[in-house]
Amino acid sequence: LYIDAETMLRFVARREQVGESSVVLIGNSLGAGFAAYLAARHASEILLLVGGYENLPAVVRGHRWLWPLHPFFRWRVPADGFVRQLAHTCVHAVHGALDDYIPPEQTERLARQYRGSGSFETVRVERAT
Repeated sequence: LYIDAETMLRFVARREQVGESSVVLIGNSLGAGFAAYLAARHASEILLLVGGYENLPAVVRGHRWLWPLHPFFRWRVPADGFVRQLAHTCVHAVHGALDDYIPPEQTERLARQYRGSGSFETVRVERAT
């Protein structure tokens, strides 16, 4: 999936004739971790996360019915680690307060990992999933 994300970023940058760091990256749910990966790797200017999470094990811990599968998850997808690597990226994160799969607190904890000189703005949508 990391290779797929890299391939798509290169494709869009070439098609639009811009540098890879100029492509606005958007990641929704599982894609949030991969968008954060690309932002860290390519020093992206803007990153938009919808339903972001810290890492996949943290998501699994929140669901008892998934816990037995925890050892079988191959990818950690450490969005929190990628966010810590962002130096100048402006991050905007939106999360529905009623999200049953990824609690909005994960996006709030993700925001606390940001150390860059840009900004990390969060929006919690109260009646949204």
